[in-house]
Amino acid sequence: MKINKKKFSALSFLFFFSLEAHAFPQPGSYISNVASGDYTDEMGNVLLVNSNPVALEVQKTYSLTLVQNQNQYGVVGGAVNLPHVLTNTGNTADRYTLGLVQSSTDNFDLSNVKVYADRDQNGLPDNTEDLLVGSIELNAGQSLAVLLVGSIPTNVSFNQLSSLDLIYLRRTFGFQVDITLWAIKIKI
Repeated sequence: MKINKKKFSALSFLFFFSLEAHAFPQPGSYISNVASGDYTDEMGNVLLVNSNPVALEVQKTYSLTLVQNQNQYGVVGGAVNLPHVLTNTGNTADRYTLGLVQSSTDNFDLSNVKVYADRDQNGLPDNTEDLLVGSIELNAGQSLAVLLVGSIPTNVSFNQLSSLDLIYLRRTFGFQVDITLWAIKIKI
């Protein structure tokens, strides 16, 4: 069987180009395809052959991206503000419960740590709602700028390090999954 390479290349280009130009299919929708090829038999006749139809159901995909891990210097007794952007990179709406893990191998812990929404990305909290309490819901492709705010204790010495991870918790099929979103290091 001889496949017409020009037709196959053109169809492949159109398929991948259309993925770039349009949104991806929604979960629960179907993608169906029938492949076809032509060949020339011994008599010189060009014959077209189609495959069986194939249908795929688009499944829900859960994914969250955070930009970016940060290292920052701080001042004893001072505050730190660490801006980040959370983006739901999955294909369906999702709810996230944020948590904070302070390292047990560093020199000190930040105090009064909170995570606030910073929708206008001006480096200041939009309100006093701590996102470590409750949950956040983001639609597919939606982003939320957040600001992690904490204080460096006054009893910290020079050249010490604080390290913490912001995680999100997901309960899927009865299991709790802890996923580290970002690692933050504060050095005095």
